[in-house]
Amino acid sequence: MSPICMQTDTVIDPVNNRVVATISLGGGAGNTQYDEDADRIYVTVHGANQLAEIDPKQMRSAARLSLLNKLVRPMNGDIDPVRVFIILCIARATS
Repeated sequence: MSPICMQTDTVIDPVNNRVVATISLGGGAGNTQYDEDADRIYVTVHGANQLAEIDPKQMRSAARLSLLNKLVRPMNGDIDPVRVFIILCIARATS
């Protein structure tokens, strides 16, 4: 679960319906995607202009990828069949 107004991603045990971990992101949580092949969770992070990689076994952030400076507010991400992560962003206006 990753509400955009929070700066965390929350891991919920669906069997017991309880929170098992809260992972700090350092910015607003955007779309969360699980990559089964890599066994990693990816979250777009608003404000930090980053893509966070989460290790689900350790339940912590494993890496951060900074996005281009011209991009703001990464909104959604998706992993396509050839394992390319596509990030949709709101672009910064330039003159």
